[in-house]
Amino acid sequence: MPLSNITGNVKYLVTYAFYLLGWLLAFIGVCIVQADVDRLGRAGLSPISSGWFHIFYYLVLLIGLTMAISTASLEHYRLAIVAFLAISFVFITQDLEVSLRSRGADGAAVWAAGSFFLAFAHIPLILFLGAGEDTVVNGFGRDGSVSFTLPRGNTRFGFGGAKQPNGPQNIGVPSMTEAPVPLEAVTTGPMGGETDAPILRATAMFQYEANPEDPTEVSFSKGDVLEVLNNKGKWWQVRLTKPDGTVVTGIAPSNYLSPV
Repeated sequence: MPLSNITGNVKYLVTYAFYLLGWLLAFIGVCIVQADVDRLGRAGLSPISSGWFHIFYYLVLLIGLTMAISTASLEHYRLAIVAFLAISFVFITQDLEVSLRSRGADGAAVWAAGSFFLAFAHIPLILFLGAGEDTVVNGFGRDGSVSFTLPRGNTRFGFGGAKQPNGPQNIGVPSMTEAPVPLEAVTTGPMGGETDAPILRATAMFQYEANPEDPTEVSFSKGDVLEVLNNKGKWWQVRLTKPDGTVVTGIAPSNYLSPV
């Protein structure tokens, strides 16, 4: 399972670190508190049976989120994941209350610390996934640009007939059937041999991240100027010259571009 969608995004990487640390501390804390309750028979302590369910819930949610991000299918489960995260945050507040009331038990402080770390992980995750792609919250993408694109799979066909996803400002990604499709995106060096004359130039209005499963697509950042080689249909054949001189040729959604 590729994890580049997580390790390549600083926001996800830091949030995951907080989540994993919080879960580990909470798990250890619950284990110690449970052992203390069993050993001393401290019936006066707050019950922690729900704590075990919460620990299991956090782990299952983390596994599901990891699978959705790493398989580039997050956009299809975005709303469901936000809902599960919101439920999880309620569980975290309950765990904090129980652990703080059980501070007389060994491990209660560790449990509380883990719950705090989990809370610090849940808040940004809810903001990242619940906010729009062009909001301030999602203001820094992988390349440091000012937009954020969800990791996604085949956005032109979806999965199992799913509704086509929306881009920035509800701009949909056009259908593949309306594009002149090259066999694959071509990358050449600074002295590349691409000789096709562009029919026009276009400026990228939004950042677009190419589908990793489709070699024909071209990634670009907001403000990039692309040479349009073929503008028939809703997927244009374009050529992009990167700052290092590398030339990339492929297709791009026309509704992300503005002719100049």
